[in-house]
Amino acid sequence: MKKKKRDLLAPASKCCLKKYLDIDFISKYGSLLAILSIFLLQIYNLSIGYNFYTSLFSFFVNGFFLFAVLVKTEFISFEKIQPYLNIILKVLIFVLVLNFFAYWLSQIGLFNYIFAPISLLGAYLVFMLLIK
Repeated sequence: MKKKKRDLLAPASKCCLKKYLDIDFISKYGSLLAILSIFLLQIYNLSIGYNFYTSLFSFFVNGFFLFAVLVKTEFISFEKIQPYLNIILKVLIFVLVLNFFAYWLSQIGLFNYIFAPISLLGAYLVFMLLIK
């Protein structure tokens, strides 16, 4: 009798966990978390004065991308950006892939081991958000 209860809890298909994972939820909050962490990195860089002008430019660009992701995930409603949202997200994916290679080639270990994977994962999650 106990064996039947265990079989009822197991998914019908043994190939994946699609029944247990909500891909929309992961792409929505994962992309938001990845962009927000990169945005917070730029705030940290500005506070310590590391490459101040580059960090300031990146702060504003990442702020714009964060705003676009917030509009796409429907946390913010802004009608003027809606026609351009898919193009902005494609540019964001390109920038995140470039960030991955830049962080990966950096001499600083924090960038190599923390922010390079965040950028690559962020590009994947934004891609999932785009095709959703």
